[in-house]
Amino acid sequence: MANHIFKARKFGHGGKIFDKDETQLELLKQLFSTQISSRIRGGGSSEEFKPLAKTSVDNYVRKLNRLSTLCQNKGWDGNPNFLMDYENVKKSLIDSGLESPKDYISPIIKILKHYNLDNSIIEKYQHLLSDFKGEETKKRGDNLGSKKQEELSMPVGDINKRITEYTPQDDTQLVFKMLCMLYFQNDFTPRLEDIPLMRLVNYKKKPNAMNKDFNYITTSGENGTLKSKDIIMNNYKTKETYGQVRFVIKDDVATVINKYFSEFKKQNGDYFILNSKTEPYLIQTFSALLSDATKTVIGKPLNVNTIRRLKITDFYRSGVPTINQEDENAKLYLHNSATHKQYLSVNFKE
Repeated sequence: MANHIFKARKFGHGGKIFDKDETQLELLKQLFSTQISSRIRGGGSSEEFKPLAKTSVDNYVRKLNRLSTLCQNKGWDGNPNFLMDYENVKKSLIDSGLESPKDYISPIIKILKHYNLDNSIIEKYQHLLSDFKGEETKKRGDNLGSKKQEELSMPVGDINKRITEYTPQDDTQLVFKMLCMLYFQNDFTPRLEDIPLMRLVNYKKKPNAMNKDFNYITTSGENGTLKSKDIIMNNYKTKETYGQVRFVIKDDVATVINKYFSEFKKQNGDYFILNSKTEPYLIQTFSALLSDATKTVIGKPLNVNTIRRLKITDFYRSGVPTINQEDENAKLYLHNSATHKQYLSVNFKE
């Protein structure tokens, strides 16, 4: 089956969370899952705790693994002592150009507290967390993308030209082009977690009969010759606000998706995209896939946050929108116009 083109060694996203020293990373994951927990809101007793959410645990492990690589050129090996060199950690985070360095501080604080390490160091990290939050808030208020995002930015017109001119030579490149078209050349712009939850369903099935745990691409035709029609969003970040939403797939995008359906022999009921183990993508491995796709097709490895910033910045630069135009464009990202403005990045290349 064509899904097996995604090999872990070649592309680095074959369904595993990590490539290095998985035993130590699993131990770290267990530590966050069982020993470091958060207090239940409104709990009457100081003993009332609940474990961190699985997504938080996975995120903390990824962050410490990445931080270890930044600071000591190797993944997490179970030894937190490098975190005691506060100045080196701070410099490594600042020099890295990461979009949200503040997200790396919370797991540091939790791990240091767990091992009862120097409280004065913990306090330094707490102050650094506050500083990073302040800087991020100011950048948001000034409509500035991060330094790394600025370096990766390019005009959306140039991006679309590269996507249109890109000719896939194999199944992998077909998937890469399809993802780039889906994110840049379709009106609706999914979040990172939206596509791994996407499945195929016949367009005649009533939307209220669809499983609300999944998002869908509706199809016409027979299995093996499916044609894509619409995207139906059920399970997404702002679902409590917007509910079930339907987006039309543009003709040019549908053409490439249909070719993908044919090459991969997709059937209704299937997940839209699977990893090398023919399993749904984890968020972090799908992120790696998207990064590979954009680097191959566009020439720059982009994440969803940067993609959304690029498109929204392009929208505002095209002219001063009316309130209705702004609301309509914000709906394509399933957020409101106030959030929409925060993605405008005036330091991006024109």
